[in-house]
Amino acid sequence: MEIKEQIIVLVKSKKSKTINIKEIRENLNLEYTPQNEKILKNEIEKLVQERYIEPQKTSKTNVEGISEKYKIIKQDDANIKQEIINLSNKLKIDYYLKNTKEYQKDKEIINSISKFISKPIEGVLTINERSYQIFQNEKLLKEREDIIKKLGLTLQDLKCYETYEPFFYYENKEFSKGKILIIENKDTFWTIQNVVKTTKYKNIYLVIYGEGKKILKSFEFINNFKLENNIIEYFGDIDYEGINIYEQLKSKYSQYNIKAYKTGYQKILDIEKNPNKIRANQICNLKNNEEFLKENLHMCELAITFLKKYVYDILENTGKYAVSYDIWEENDRGIHMYSLASIFSAFDTMKKIYKALGKNVSDFENNRLKEEKINKNIKEIDELMLKVKEYIEQNLYDENRKSYVRNTEDRRIDISLLGAVYPFNVFSPKEKKVLNTVENINLTLRTYTGGYQRYENDGYRNGSPWPISNLWMTLYYLEIGEKKKAKETFDFVLKTVGKHSFLGEQVDNSTLKPNWVIGLGWSHAMFIIVLEKLSNIK
Repeated sequence: MEIKEQIIVLVKSKKSKTINIKEIRENLNLEYTPQNEKILKNEIEKLVQERYIEPQKTSKTNVEGISEKYKIIKQDDANIKQEIINLSNKLKIDYYLKNTKEYQKDKEIINSISKFISKPIEGVLTINERSYQIFQNEKLLKEREDIIKKLGLTLQDLKCYETYEPFFYYENKEFSKGKILIIENKDTFWTIQNVVKTTKYKNIYLVIYGEGKKILKSFEFINNFKLENNIIEYFGDIDYEGINIYEQLKSKYSQYNIKAYKTGYQKILDIEKNPNKIRANQICNLKNNEEFLKENLHMCELAITFLKKYVYDILENTGKYAVSYDIWEENDRGIHMYSLASIFSAFDTMKKIYKALGKNVSDFENNRLKEEKINKNIKEIDELMLKVKEYIEQNLYDENRKSYVRNTEDRRIDISLLGAVYPFNVFSPKEKKVLNTVENINLTLRTYTGGYQRYENDGYRNGSPWPISNLWMTLYYLEIGEKKKAKETFDFVLKTVGKHSFLGEQVDNSTLKPNWVIGLGWSHAMFIIVLEKLSNIK
């Protein structure tokens, strides 16, 4: 038996994945001489070429150039590797030689590319056209760009180019160095476009219609314009979806340094009292929201500045800012518990924003928000929160009635007092004064049918119960773990469901049928919140 065949037998008999040169010599009974080493080297090179073995990468070589250790190649694997070696010499095959399983999976595609590139390529086509020519599938080349890269090819090698989905735009050619605005919504795009057109707005070059998420793909069309370090800004909705689109766009095309159009967002906040109209199917991306907050922190700070003035006005009794309506939009007298509770919560939220963003101070533009400033702001907010809470204790707790009251001038019990517990977290639900207040609510606002009025002596439509009042009580009982009481207050609401499963503004205390406005959004919103809470109870 020849030396090569003997080594093959030895290799096949091995259970381990490697074999060393010493084993081979001993098996062959081959003395260590220069002539024998030359013969051995020649035979081993044949075996390497035929994919029986391959030198171990970490192994040393002797003076004759023979590796001390070899990796044994399974014959199935060897056949596959031989297939790879036989591919076009215009392809880089190193990756697939190391990852034969991937080759097997993508074999058909790889062989089609190899066959195509082995011949002269005529003409230049779009990527979809070339894809159809190679695979009879116009999308495959784009979808499997990873294979192209692994084979060391570019689109230029395949003589094809990418096409971009165009975006709709207005170009102000007179000012090519101006700002580029990307507008999420159609109506806003047309308005801004017309302003630029009619007023010859000289600091804007392009107004682009983003079409919502479409801009994430179509923005590549910007390569058709000769840019001169133009400032690019994005203007979309102030909601989860709008923020996500902006942050994804900024991340995907980071080379363009896209910013938020702060002037536009500020105008929204000046006009719209409640801009955060979040649709139910929108997804909150915490990372994107954090990035958006980082860029627009000044807007939050402006809101907090106003609330500070409001609080100081109350404390100093200047009468400049303290006028507000109660939650029922009926009473503008006095300082309302609900207003103060919401301010307390706003301060707390701002503190959380500072703490969240302050973790990476260096990330801020020009490092403008120093740690020292963050700590100073948090300290001031803590002091204001304490003052708000002290004011509530001193002015809105009636010692005689052992209850919190609705405002400084109207000392009635009100279901909205529960807002100080949920959602604003001014007080914990089991504090003594809170428990006293809930007891008073049950004594004064609960009707004989189990429904709750809004407040004491509510004369609106004969003082009928409001589903939202019961839902608020349900939330409170869930907060303190009183599941039975929560079920009772919630069951009352279920009894009041009217036609088409709508909840009313109020219900008739005798018939429990909806009374007055039917399909009240506020009632339905609170109902959803309660359902979410109930779903989390084990």
